[in-house]
Amino acid sequence: MDIRQSLTTRFDNFVAAMKGEPSCVPIFAQIHDHAAKLAGVSIYDFFTNPKTFVDTTILASEYYQFDFPRLIYDGYNIEAEALGAKIVFPNNAIPDIDRVEPLIKQPSDLAKLIPPDPYSSGRMPFVLEANRRYVEVTGLAPNLTYCAPLSLAIQVRGYTNLIMDIYKRPSFVHELLVFLTEQVLIPWVNILRKEAGGNLLVLGADAWASPPNFSIEMLEEFDVPYVLKIKEICGTGSASGWWGDSKIKDPQRLIDLKAKVPPGYLYGFDPDPNVLGPEIYKNTALQHNLPLALGIDAGLLCDGPVEILTERIRRYIKIGAPGGKFFILLNSIPAITPPEHIHLAVKAVHTFGKYPIEDLDKNFVSPTLAPAEKWTDFIARVGLLE
Repeated sequence: MDIRQSLTTRFDNFVAAMKGEPSCVPIFAQIHDHAAKLAGVSIYDFFTNPKTFVDTTILASEYYQFDFPRLIYDGYNIEAEALGAKIVFPNNAIPDIDRVEPLIKQPSDLAKLIPPDPYSSGRMPFVLEANRRYVEVTGLAPNLTYCAPLSLAIQVRGYTNLIMDIYKRPSFVHELLVFLTEQVLIPWVNILRKEAGGNLLVLGADAWASPPNFSIEMLEEFDVPYVLKIKEICGTGSASGWWGDSKIKDPQRLIDLKAKVPPGYLYGFDPDPNVLGPEIYKNTALQHNLPLALGIDAGLLCDGPVEILTERIRRYIKIGAPGGKFFILLNSIPAITPPEHIHLAVKAVHTFGKYPIEDLDKNFVSPTLAPAEKWTDFIARVGLLE
């Protein structure tokens, strides 16, 4: 089986949706520890061996027929680890920073930090090699991921410490953010783009900055200006992963702020579009001339009920898909998610999302759960990557 041709066909559909109407609404996913569990790969090997990481991700994407095989590593850890932070590798979960011992225990520790070398520090070389392997296998432009400034500040300082700093020592917070932006992130993003030879999306992972962790005023002072600085110097920069829109008094204000620093598209992640309605996201995307991605709840995908899962996909496509420039995203798929549920979500998108979009209030038939091909049978059929 020619996996490269199969991937390219769906990737072209994804690219078409960035500009207008594709043949079908694309579906993509955050699939990391689930891919590792599916393939029987250890978490440590998955997140440290570039070939294992890339090949497993691509094969999992082919197994589920995702339109864009995104490389999703532990993007919040790479720069912090390269600066000297300790990383913990659980058996069945994404690696995380050692939160007992933050790298910056007190403000004076900032002066001790040395900017990392992207070619030798921590797992930065792992990321560069993974991107190279991705291009080699797929022939496609990879997505590039870095940790956005405010989230990186949390990784090296600790959330509670950073919040106290914002209230008691705001000048230190700005000093820290200037260092992280100018000495760590800008050089890193430039190297990422140079070594990859091109990219489709550049994602600044920033879920830590979501409400209620930070107020909108805090985002406007301590996050957005530094994201825009990266964009100014590197030609690209974004804050991706904010959620909690439905938990604040003025969700439109946060959604508009997302549109100011988008990762190539406006986004809304469950539970927010389910609570607020997908209309507010579609209208904002149109106002800012941005593509729109709506993310499906990871818990719903994992646990069901599957009838609610397919109905939510139908609802989001009904509102979001007309006119094109619309995607369905499966939020951070839990490792234990039944493959049948993921296949069903893809089938629902393919059922409801064909262009031209039909009247999804009339005569629609939702797909039903069906047995999934075993992973071992899939590998026997398509083979491993060379």
